Order: sequence, then C-alpha cells, then structure tokens
Amino acid sequence: MVFTYEQGDFNNIRRMKNLIYGELKVLLLSIFVLSSCHNSTADYAKDKTSQGADSMAVVYYKMQANGQFQDYIKAMKSCDSMPSAYQQRIASMLQHHQKQIIKEKQGVKDVKVLRTEMHNNFMANVFLNIIYNDNTTEEILFPMIYDGNQWRVQ
Repeated sequence: MVFTYEQGDFNNIRRMKNLIYGELKVLLLSIFVLSSCHNSTADYAKDKTSQGADSMAVVYYKMQANGQFQDYIKAMKSCDSMPSAYQQRIASMLQHHQKQIIKEKQGVKDVKVLRTEMHNNFMANVFLNIIYNDNTTEEILFPMIYDGNQWRVQ
C-alpha cells in the first residue's frame, strides 16, 4: 500500500503541529505563573505586612465558620495562658454562635477583606465583609496581632 500526499496535506499537518505546540506553550506558561504566585497559609502567617494580616484573618474566620473551633482557639493569642476549662467555654460559645448563623442565615458563603488598619507594625484591625448563604452581608472587625512569628487572632 502506497500513500501519496499533496502539498496541501503537508501544510495542514504543519499548521496543526504549530497550533498544538502553541497551546502547549501557553499551558506550560500558565502552570508556571500560577505555581509561582501561590503562597501557602504558613507564608501569609509569617508575612508581617497587612497582606499577611488580611489573609490570616480570612483563614481564621473561615476556620471558625467551618466548625474548627479547637484550631481557632489555638489561633487566639488571648487563650494561650488560659486553662482548658476556659478554652472549652470559648469553644461552646463559638459553637452556639455558629449554630445561630446556620439557623438564621444558612451559614457563611464567603469572606472578603474590606480594609485593614495597621498599628505599630504588629497589630491590625481587619474589616471583613461576611457574605451569608441567604445573601445578606455583615461587616465585622477582626483584630489581629503579630506575635513575633505569625499573625494570630488578638
């Protein structure tokens, strides 16, 4: 069996090959750019700027909204030296508050930073916009403190 090709066939093959290589280059470039822009939570926790405070405030609020109360309490600087009974009461209050949000607003849909006021390079008041599943919103103040190693809930 003998195959014959016309000049047009080679041009089509060449165009197809160039198209595939072009799309592959775009895909690889996109992967590289996205991976180089990614910061982990640990990176943001140690970032002393307002960007670190902003990011960690969102992480901590979502932690609370998702019922990770013990992790949230560990993030609270004010609970470091408190006895476990006190921390359990805090966890119970957080759980009660979260049940109310679910009952009244069907839970939290999203959390966005509105603005941040930095104080003394180690304290920040992060203003968050909480968007609930019933599409209502609420602005809250989320105080953060940099403890020398990372941003934590004040």
